[in-house]
Amino acid sequence: MTADRRGSPVQEAVARRSRRRRSLLPARCSGFRTAAGEAAYLDSYEQVLDELWPVPFEHVRVVTRFGTTHAVMSGPEHAPPVILLHGAGLSATSWYMTVEALAEDRRVMAVDLVFDRGLGEQSAVVGGEQDAALWVADLLEGLGVTTASLVGLSQGAWVAASVARFRPELVDRLALLAPAATLRPFRVPFWLLFRGLQHLLPAGDPQLRARRTFELVDCVPDARLIRLTALGLAHFREQRPPVLPRRFRDEDLRRITCPTLLLLAGKEVLYSPDKALRRARRLLPHLEVSDLVTGAGHFLTMARPEVVNDALVSFLHPTNPAAAVPALDPTPP
Repeated sequence: MTADRRGSPVQEAVARRSRRRRSLLPARCSGFRTAAGEAAYLDSYEQVLDELWPVPFEHVRVVTRFGTTHAVMSGPEHAPPVILLHGAGLSATSWYMTVEALAEDRRVMAVDLVFDRGLGEQSAVVGGEQDAALWVADLLEGLGVTTASLVGLSQGAWVAASVARFRPELVDRLALLAPAATLRPFRVPFWLLFRGLQHLLPAGDPQLRARRTFELVDCVPDARLIRLTALGLAHFREQRPPVLPRRFRDEDLRRITCPTLLLLAGKEVLYSPDKALRRARRLLPHLEVSDLVTGAGHFLTMARPEVVNDALVSFLHPTNPAAAVPALDPTPP
């Protein structure tokens, strides 16, 4: 009898899902265009940390199969680890309004996504969900971490969900903050923009572009973070083909078995937050907390930090009876 080498329908579906995206142009890793641009970005990055990061920190670099990854570490060295994964176009510095709330009794590791702006150095293209999960697995191994709580914002939430789906043994608790795609596909204008259309548009003033990008999602962060974002726009080139988060299939969401928190932006523009919330409540088997943050735009950690921080602190302390997750305040300040 001849063995069937095609694999099960589920295996074939996963294989199709993990195929690398095609591009008309040669693939390339992300990185800075010039040494001078990299130096300017590094100076601004350090300024944000020195002036906005509210707790002591140290820099750590870890070698992974996709390149050297940089992280900003805060909190007690031997406390339970929490990995923070930022949104597209940002960096680990964007967690400056979140880190203090978590670092009191957690080892907080704010990571620069290896394929995005930051202080890492990419050496291999990240092709999809499974690659994203492999990258985080390498990162945790390099940090000496066996399991961790993952907190992701926007594209970082898609990465965190990918780890929970494909490497569930690594994830203790999962917090998804305004996940990009994952639950709902992007609305068409944003899909085109993220697919690479922005590279065909006139460059314009990077400072103005950065400011308008934040305004588009109803967020006005500190001017120093806007300047850092503008320097990234001016001097950093993205991976090609771009890392574009995709909607998870029903069966993928059902395989996320760790305790999960989901907060969605009430003023979300990338997709329908109401439909995303309904789908999550139907499919995520261990969704402990799920809600809309009314009045908040996409970057929740900067739009409503007090609400997000209270929810995260309570969610990450499940054994503390005094730390029940509070009801979210539906009224913005």
